[in-house]
Amino acid sequence: MKLEYEEMKEKDTLKIPNLGFEPKLEIRKGPEPNSCIIGFIDNKNQFREYKKVAAKNNNLKVTTLKHYGVYLKAKE
Repeated sequence: MKLEYEEMKEKDTLKIPNLGFEPKLEIRKGPEPNSCIIGFIDNKNQFREYKKVAAKNNNLKVTTLKHYGVYLKAKE
């Protein structure tokens, strides 16, 4: 993903887990000024936080909040 705020630019990877369907990406207001949370809506219609983006002191900082994986059952 490419991020830009005023004159600040940043790049980061965004790997959404394969949930068996295309999850809906969502951006929500972050806890600090000039911040946001990037996440996705899961199969239970819940928002899952993934990364936080914050603009501070002329820098954009991307922080991974949580890691996600998918558990696959073995076929019997």
